[in-house]
Amino acid sequence: MFGGYLAALADQILAFAAMTAAPSDAMFRTSHLKIDFIRVGKAEPLRLEGRVVAKTRSVIHVEADLVRPDGELIARASAQQIIVPFGQA
Repeated sequence: MFGGYLAALADQILAFAAMTAAPSDAMFRTSHLKIDFIRVGKAEPLRLEGRVVAKTRSVIHVEADLVRPDGELIARASAQQIIVPFGQA
């Protein structure tokens, strides 16, 4: 499986996780994205698990796991999402 595709997919899952913690009067932008490729992925469905690790007034830290159907972790991603109040983008 192409690593760039997995990184783009991870970025989307990380954004969904950040949505659960973002204030209603603000948006957020990815300021840092890191992905560690751990095992080979094949063209098969993946389980994606995103979570918020920490949140401050200006940053949401998120992580995501990409897991094969056999339960093996193939990649772990993390990101920092900068919180931007509407009108200040």
